[in-house]
Parts: sequence; C-alpha cells; structure tokens
Amino acid sequence: MTICTTPLLHPTILHRVEITRETTLDTLYTYPFGTIVEYPETSQYGYIGHLFTLDPNNWENPVSNFVYSEGEPKGSKTSGSKGKPLFCRLLKDEDGEMVPCRISHSACQGLKVCPFGDLTISSSPYCRVTREDIEIRLARDRASQCYLGTPIYDLFQKTLALWSAFQDLRCTGPSHEVATYTSEKLARREVRSQLLEQAQRGHAKMSTCNGRLLFQRNEKGRPLVCYDINESSYDIDYLEALFADDCAEIQRAEHIAHQLGFGPLAPCITVANFSSNRVCCPCEHRTDDGELSHGELVPLSCPNRLRVFAPLPEYRHRCLKILVVSHGQHTHLPPSPAKTPLSIQNEIVQLMKTLQYDLPDLTPCRLFRHPSVLSYMQQRLPAILHPTISDLHSSLANRDHLRVYISRAQSESFPHGTGWEGLLHMKAIQDATLLPHQHYIRYITERRSNTLTSHDEDEPESSGQNLRLIICMSAEGSRLLLRSQYLQSDISFKRVVGFREFALGALDRDSRQSLVYCRAYTTHQTAVAHHLIFQTIESIVKVDTGQYLRWHHIHGRHVNDFTGVMLFMGDQHGGQAKGLGIHLRQVAMSVPDRPDFHEPHRVLSSLTEYEHLHRIFRLCNIHTKRNIDGTGTSEPVKRTMRSLNCLKHDDWDGAIQTIMVDGGKPGVGSYPHFVSSFYVHGNTLDWVFETTGIRRSYKRGHISKSVTKNLVRRARQRYNILNQQDDKIRDWNKRLIRAQEALVKATMRFALAEKHGAEGLVNAERSLAQAQDAFEKAVDASAGVVGTGSGRIGIVLPPSRQAHKLFEETVEKGQEGLPIERNTPRISE
Repeated sequence: MTICTTPLLHPTILHRVEITRETTLDTLYTYPFGTIVEYPETSQYGYIGHLFTLDPNNWENPVSNFVYSEGEPKGSKTSGSKGKPLFCRLLKDEDGEMVPCRISHSACQGLKVCPFGDLTISSSPYCRVTREDIEIRLARDRASQCYLGTPIYDLFQKTLALWSAFQDLRCTGPSHEVATYTSEKLARREVRSQLLEQAQRGHAKMSTCNGRLLFQRNEKGRPLVCYDINESSYDIDYLEALFADDCAEIQRAEHIAHQLGFGPLAPCITVANFSSNRVCCPCEHRTDDGELSHGELVPLSCPNRLRVFAPLPEYRHRCLKILVVSHGQHTHLPPSPAKTPLSIQNEIVQLMKTLQYDLPDLTPCRLFRHPSVLSYMQQRLPAILHPTISDLHSSLANRDHLRVYISRAQSESFPHGTGWEGLLHMKAIQDATLLPHQHYIRYITERRSNTLTSHDEDEPESSGQNLRLIICMSAEGSRLLLRSQYLQSDISFKRVVGFREFALGALDRDSRQSLVYCRAYTTHQTAVAHHLIFQTIESIVKVDTGQYLRWHHIHGRHVNDFTGVMLFMGDQHGGQAKGLGIHLRQVAMSVPDRPDFHEPHRVLSSLTEYEHLHRIFRLCNIHTKRNIDGTGTSEPVKRTMRSLNCLKHDDWDGAIQTIMVDGGKPGVGSYPHFVSSFYVHGNTLDWVFETTGIRRSYKRGHISKSVTKNLVRRARQRYNILNQQDDKIRDWNKRLIRAQEALVKATMRFALAEKHGAEGLVNAERSLAQAQDAFEKAVDASAGVVGTGSGRIGIVLPPSRQAHKLFEETVEKGQEGLPIERNTPRISE
C-alpha cells in the first residue's frame, strides 16, 4: 500500500535484480520522491525490494512509515569480514560508483489477539495487502455481527459490563475493616488484581475498602449494589445470578447469548497492534474452569524479516537512496494504519505552532475546527471537498493520537510549560521585550495560605493551597474603565483549570456592546483575594492614566453629581462583595471628613464594608433568576424568592419563613444564601473507522469502559460532596470555637467592668452583646450542617442544642422507622 504526493507517478517495477553477491531480488519497486509506503509487499520464499529517494535535509528512514511493528531480533553492521566496507549495487553516486552503506535487520513483531478468538483466522498468511483489503475485512466482520444494536444484545452486554466494572473497581470507599474470603474467592481476586495491575502498566490499584459487594433489594423491592440500579437498563435476574453464583441462571442467560453470537461463550475478534499498551481483552470470557475473566492478549509471532541498506552519513550527499528488502510472509491479520508517517507528523506540528496563543489550550476538537487549520487544509488538499486533518492520514482521526502531537508542539513552543512557571516566564519575556504601554500581563503574585486573613463570608477553600493571582489588563482597558459608570463582574470556573476567572466589564454606551476591561485569574474566591484584585486594578489604572478610579458615593459632590462608578453589579458570592466593600472602605479613608449623601450626619470613613455596598452594589438579576429557577420548589415559593430581590421588602422575615416551610429541602438549602448576603437589600471522523479501523480514541469503545467510567464518576462525585461537607463542618467547628472563646473573653471583660464600675461598662456591654450574637449565629450555622458529611468528622455543638437537634431527628427519623446514630463532640456553653 502506498501513499504518494504525486499520485500520477507509479513506482517502476523490475524483476530479478541482483543487489549483492548473495542476494537477488525477485521484484524491485522504485518509488518517486515523496512516496509513503505503509504495507510493503513481501514474498514467502524470495526477496522483494523497495527503493526510496530521500530529502538530504530531512533524512528519515522509510521503515518508520510501515504499519508493522519492527523489533527483535535486530541489529546493524557497517563492515564485513576483515573490516571491509559493505556495498549495495543499487546505492550509487552520480558517477555510478557504489557508496559504503550500513545494513540493518529487524523482525516483524506481529499482533496481539484475544486467546478466546479463532486463532486460525487470525494467523492467515499473506504477502500483499492494501487498504481496500482491510476495508473489506472490517465490513465482513461488521456483517457477521448482525446482533449489534438489538435490544437483547444491549441488555446483556450492559449487564455483564456492569458486573465486570463492579469486580474491577470493587468498593471505592476508604479502607474501613478487614474482610475475610474463602481461599477460592481470594485466589480469584488475586488473579483479577494481577491482570488489572498489568493493564495499568505496573501501577497498583489504589487502596480502598476490601469489603464484599452484595446484591440486595430495598424495602420497595428496588435492586441495588451500593448504587441504585435502573431495572429497565439491565437484566436483573442475570446480574443477581452473577453475584450469587447461581450456575443454572448464568448458564441459561449465557447459552441464549451464545446462540445469538455474543456473550462470554462466543469467539472473540479483539485484535491490537503489537505496539499497543493494551494488556487484556475488554470483553469478559468464560474460562475452562468456569470463571469469568478478561483474556490476556497473546502475541502472534511473524516470520517476516526486513533488511535496510542505507548510505553511511558521510556519503548521503552523494547517494539519496535507501533500499528496504522484505522476506517472509506475514502470519497475522494486517494491522490498522494507526501509525502517522514522520513527514506528516512534522507537518502537523509545524502547523500547530503557527496558531501561537491558541496553542496552550488547544484540544483535538478545537484543532479540527480552527479557521487557520481549515484554510491550510483547503490549500493542501484542493481536490477534497471540505478537507480536515484526518484527510492527511487516517491515524489523525484518533483524538488521543492527535493529542500527543499537540503536547509535542506545546513543549517545543512553550519549553517552560503552560502552567504557573510558563506564565512567569511569559511575563518575564513581555517585560523585557515590550514597551510598558504594550504590556497585558500586569500583575502576578503568590501568597502563602497561612498569611491570609479569613472572613465569615468565605467559602471553605482547599486546605493549605496558596493564593495565586494573575491580572491581565491593557492600557486601553484602563482608560475605558476610568470612564465607565456602570460595572459588572462575573466569575467563570471552567475556562482555566485550577483557577477562577474574574472578569470586570460593562456595556459600552456608544457602541452598545459588552466590553471586558480586565481579567483576573485566582485560585481563591475569598474576600482577601477580591480585595487584592480591586486594589491592584486601581493601581494599574493609576499607572496607565495618572488617575485613580472614582466612586460616585465617595468622590461625588452631591447625589445628582454623576461622577465615577455609580453602580457595581455582581453575583451572590459573599467573598467578592466583601472584598469590594473592604476596598471601598479603604478608598473612603482618603476623604475622612466628607459626609455621606444618604446619612449626612455620618462621615464616609465611618461606614462599614456592607454600608458601602448598600450604596453602590446590586445583585445581577440574571444570576439570581437562574439560581431561583434551578431550585426544585413550587412556583409560589419561587415567586417569594424573587420578591426578596428588591430595595426594601415589606416582610423579609415572613418571606424567609415561607421559603423554609413551603420550599422543603431546596428551600431550606437556599436559606443561607439569602440571610448571609448582607448586601442584597440593596462527522468527518465516522467513516475513518468504517474503512480503516482507526477509532476516535485509544479507548476501544467497549461498553464496560463507559460503565466503569460512570461508576468511578458517581463514586468521585459522592465522595467529593462528602469531603466538601466535612470541610464545611471543620470550618464551622473552628468558627464556633473562636466565637465561644470571644464570648468567654467578652463575658470576663463585662464582669470586671461591672465589678469595678469602670467607665468602659457601656463598651463592654456592647461587646458582650456582639459576642453573644456572633456565638448564636455560629451555633445556628453548625446546627445547619447536622446530618451532612461522611460521619468521620464530629460536629461541635453546645449540649442544649445537641439535645434539641437529637429530639428533632428522633421525631423525623422515627416516623420513617430508621435508627439514629450520633456521636457529636461537646462544647461548654
């Protein structure tokens, strides 16, 4: 099989060509320059030669383009007996003189097949094959699998795949206690564990719970194996039989499947290239001893041998030829064309480098539809209508395969990586090569987590994670921001892995277009992080424009003086709002004696963070409406929720009570958001598999993989939720302990002031009231997380509140007939 850049030129063919005194070629193919050969012809008893012309500036061995895996026994030599140089009569210079050459030899490594397949068919010999032959074989295999897509096939395969996934994953929970097994079952588990370890290339499975997986039914008769099972999606009788070792039911189900041509008793057609990392067959097969097991792929040896005659490096400029001689037939199925030729690899990598700053976050899907790539492909392959990268070579239809070349282009273009270190390097280059007004990456910092101040509005962050902050802003963005009066911020969680993207922008009044003035990337969304963001943005604006931002309620001369930022719109995240409030309070310190517009008897410097927010901050209606619409409550409750988004509410506490009582669990869950927001009062790839067997991914597409992935995802989601709840419990425990310590100190100060009649009695009394209020709020917050978490973290509550909460749970769970278990650490009132 050949691929030629000049398809109108065919190779010249000669017969009975002598190349050395010992070897005469039966047939010699001489290819035009630029020809790529994937399936070189061979002979069972004779020798077939393939003569290539190479580029002197890009000397690439044509054997690297062959789809066959070459390996041991292999070797090379540059001299014969008595140190004499080696020659080939086809490798000559322009004067017709033979040049010294190196002779290399290697052997075809064959394929890997499932031992439960038909080895006779897999070992059929051949000497010549084309892509058309492979396409015909694949079509024949698909035609023989007439059961594909039938309901009985899908039901059986999904059931078997689910059982297989359970056996591979086992219990995904943390280690809890030691489970005992019979010697027979223990041997089965060890064999399966060894196969899994081989499949993971020596990486042992993560240590998890060693308990048994039991097939059970709940009080309503619904089947479950630690997870809920959709009865309509699986053969429950067969699944239960697999867990219970019910031989009669297992034989019945598998015998029916075998008669229809599938199942663990049917012959397998799984084939993998020798270079594939796959160790086991994805399908479950019934072994001779009656066990279900993934068959370990076995290699099929091949007698084919290659010899390569190439000029020595110092003679390549005189002879641009390489001769490849193939001997011996192939005794395995032809491998799929999954290897990308070197010239096409280099072409693709160079193309990706031209994408510049689209390269760091480039993915295979983005590469396929990138305008520059589409334009290049139209020029490169004008004879094809709407060409894509896979038209260069079918192996590029595999996204995992293409991702390797993306990584190569990224590593060559960004030697320091595309992460934190790469960004630091990029900023250093920017600062050294560009003028100050051309800078875009304006600020980068990393601060240790133990140096950061925490606030009650902060959500629990990753323990020990340092704060990393990047602010990107152009000089033009600073000028536009200085003129803006209505700002809006938003945080995205998906564009940059590990970072939250904070965007600050507004609607341009002239063009009526939404503009983004600044982007900040932060690992934390705490009040401290947002305070640093606003503070740094102010400094950047001052550097670019010579002026600081002006805020209407701070810098305006009167209420109707429309100077500076008049409105700031954000989402419901408390850390963002608190950070802005802290910044505004600092800005107000620059005009300490200026009176407030709304409370003239007060000066601006006396306003708290939230009082500043009352004058300028508003919630985004779109965010609020979307969050309310996403709650699983009735429409009347949703209307009550929407009514809270106002300047002044007639019955705020009554509305909150309605939401909690009538809204059920979703309403109770939304309660903290309302009461804690103190500011709210103001197809080209498909045909490639059909014709070549190249998949979109290295994954085989077997249903067991998707089932396993689904189980892992569900387990990860469940444990992530529990871990987040545990983090929240730890956080509220710390806050409650701090609140209790503050209450004790305030009580002692009040007692001393009362005893000695100190002048600070009023202040001590006010401090005590504030401490009591903070303590009650902390207790309420801790009580709100009762019943959440994994159970490994105790909840700190005063004894009286524990008894009250225990009584509520007794009433609630007693009605359901459920046992109550509670082991909560206590705290002195």
